[in-house]
Amino acid sequence: MKGTDIATYLSIAIAIISTGLSIWFKIKTKWKVDELKRALKSIHDIARKGKWLSMLSVADLTLLIGQLESKLSDIEQYAKEFTDQPEQSEYGHLIEKGYLSYKSAIYKIEKSPVVKTIWLVTPDLEPDSSKKDTAEMVLRNLKDRKEYVYFYPDDLANEQATVERLYANIGISSSMTRLMDQITLIPISRQHIPEIFEERSNIIFFLKDTHIFDCYKEIVITRVVERGEIWDHLDRTTADNLYHKLLKVYDEHMSSRQ
Repeated sequence: MKGTDIATYLSIAIAIISTGLSIWFKIKTKWKVDELKRALKSIHDIARKGKWLSMLSVADLTLLIGQLESKLSDIEQYAKEFTDQPEQSEYGHLIEKGYLSYKSAIYKIEKSPVVKTIWLVTPDLEPDSSKKDTAEMVLRNLKDRKEYVYFYPDDLANEQATVERLYANIGISSSMTRLMDQITLIPISRQHIPEIFEERSNIIFFLKDTHIFDCYKEIVITRVVERGEIWDHLDRTTADNLYHKLLKVYDEHMSSRQ
């Protein structure tokens, strides 16, 4: 292949990569600016060296192409971070600082022996009603005698079918009395505690004892198919306020069952 042909192909590749990276540069957060700068510098190096391709010997071309492949590999790595893992590039800094948590950390807390009860405030009974990995963990926790309380809107579409799907996904039936008794479903009017259903996200309380708990709110990333990947640790004032409102609803519900 002639040097001029190589230069043509590389010029096309550079144009495509440059366009893509310039778009990412505009829409991504500042935490990846340094990486993007390095990627753009790589593009500059490729373009600058590409001008001299037709003047180089075969040996020089082989050496240079190896260097350019390394540069392109760097650029591909940065682009992959943005396209395959948007939550990492956007929220990674906050996770590193401890302000946000990954699902794996939430699962670890939920499985902890010090957690006795889990309250899930959910607009749709997800992901427990459809995600198998979540349901399997819930079932293990129920067998370890943890209790689950689901607060959901009383106008939930297809409520009966959704509740049946929840039980089926967890893997329990009406004959499994003890496990069934460890799950409490509490429908709430959206007007009763308006703030809990304002967003399409879950709020989870991990109760270690009465009034001793941790509280997290799901960060919903609409561009990612899977929900529940990233969670925000709610501040104590907000969490306490929600807890006492829900506790009142819980106490009223339990009293009505007696």
